Amino acid sequence: DLFTLQWTFVVVSGIPPSIRASYGMAADRGRLFVFGGNIAGPGSITTYENDLYQLNLTTATWTELNDKNTSGPRPTGRIAMGLVALEGKIYMFGGYGLAGYLNDLFVLDLVTLRWTDLSNAALVGSPPVPRYWHGFTTCYRRLFVFGGFTGYPGPRYLNDLHQFDPTSMQWTDLSGAISGDQNIPRDRHGFTSFEGRLFVFGGQDSSGGYRNDLLGIQAPREVNWTLISSLGSTSSGTSPLSP
Repeated sequence: DLFTLQWTFVVVSGIPPSIRASYGMAADRGRLFVFGGNIAGPGSITTYENDLYQLNLTTATWTELNDKNTSGPRPTGRIAMGLVALEGKIYMFGGYGLAGYLNDLFVLDLVTLRWTDLSNAALVGSPPVPRYWHGFTTCYRRLFVFGGFTGYPGPRYLNDLHQFDPTSMQWTDLSGAISGDQNIPRDRHGFTSFEGRLFVFGGQDSSGGYRNDLLGIQAPREVNWTLISSLGSTSSGTSPLSP
């Protein structure tokens, strides 16, 4: 509760998602959605899930949205994808699965519960390179992708910024127009928006260290990063979740 600043354990009904990590989560109009992630199987074998669950925040009831109550091409199982809600739809970008690093874009209409693979649509522009552990958020009715980690040639830790406009179905790489304070390439960072600004906090950089810097950029009218707080300390080490 943001008024009392008190955590409360939520008592729920229905069957919740199984124990998992590295899943996607988004909220829309009184509902919370959980997609995919990994489940440690026998012998520490990692599985890549593509199940989708809905929690009605009014009734506190879990419901699985499976193939019986959704239609269209369901995304493949994956971890560390981007998942956001925008105007009655859930958008999902990228992640890592059995096929490796991904840069596909899916949308689920929350009225019809139909999945659409926008990667096969007539898109304008080029999508970001395949990646996982990237930032994915919405601002001004657009989707934004920042940073992450890729296994493709070139720098593996990324600090590129891309925009997708669902109305025009257009990808735009904003990286070349960005100036201001340097935003270090990173993955596993926080990425969100507030009142027309995009914010990046923390993450892990190419040295294996963890960061606590905070940067902001006005979007989409300006592309000029501003350093809000500088890096205070890092700790070395890599994540055991790296594939």
